[in-house]
Amino acid sequence: MPPIKYKHDLILERVKGKRVLHIGATDYPFHSEKGKAGTLLHQKIRVLCSSIVGMDFDRGAIAELKKFGIDDIFFGDIIKGEYEEGIKDREYDIILFTDVIEHLDNPGIALDNIRSLCSPNTTVIVTAPNAWSIVYLLNHFRETEAGHPDHRFWPTKATMDVLFRSCGFETAAFQYCLAASRPAKRTVRGRLFKWFVHDNFHHTGQTLFYELKPSGAVGQTKAATGDRKA
Repeated sequence: MPPIKYKHDLILERVKGKRVLHIGATDYPFHSEKGKAGTLLHQKIRVLCSSIVGMDFDRGAIAELKKFGIDDIFFGDIIKGEYEEGIKDREYDIILFTDVIEHLDNPGIALDNIRSLCSPNTTVIVTAPNAWSIVYLLNHFRETEAGHPDHRFWPTKATMDVLFRSCGFETAAFQYCLAASRPAKRTVRGRLFKWFVHDNFHHTGQTLFYELKPSGAVGQTKAATGDRKA
């Protein structure tokens, strides 16, 4: 089995040369620290894609990030379907909805509104924590939870599959991956753990990584390219 990949590496591979809508772009409450250091995911994406619109509902975080030259994030509320002028008028190759869905009280409404922003060729990338990750399971045996204090639920692949289908999406591709970015340094223990556990059992990774299409678009794309199974 090939080595498991890291979430940010997968995202950055897919946005190259694409028109991107990045939902939840401020990464509040870590926006100021990361923006100042230049490590915000949005900053990494904007130098690779052909165009980008960031969207977030936290007006304070949006204003603060302007101090670091990040001026392409605008107000938008994906639950209420309210956006600053221009967001709905564009076409996007990729809509990034990463590490947001588990924070929402009404994820189905958010997905319905995202679908309204899609063209038939749009890919929606959704990431969420994997409740069955070995890291989270080990914490469970210690009678602790390592989740973000703002998380509303623990996603699993099975439950997310049902949610996406019910909201009019098909899964074009799926994989388990590791959280965030490849570390600059890793302990010997960490390297051995990754090699022995994560690289051999991908389903133990911390993150679910989905590439979604509006229902019907997957089949239309295959037909258009002649990619039919006998």
